[in-house]
Amino acid sequence: MDLTSELWGPVFEPLKDVELFAQAAVHPECETVVWPNGADLAPEFLYEAAKKSNEATALR
Repeated sequence: MDLTSELWGPVFEPLKDVELFAQAAVHPECETVVWPNGADLAPEFLYEAAKKSNEATALR
């Protein structure tokens, strides 16, 4: 899934660096995807984005 269009602003822009993006982890308590620079994405957001991505792919 391509998140490029979502990676804007001071916290998310650095995630365009592949090496930083690859450092994603799941926070054990919050159960969100987090990065060392403090960025995080909620699982609900990722789920909805994945659904939209899959729907768009199915329409091709």
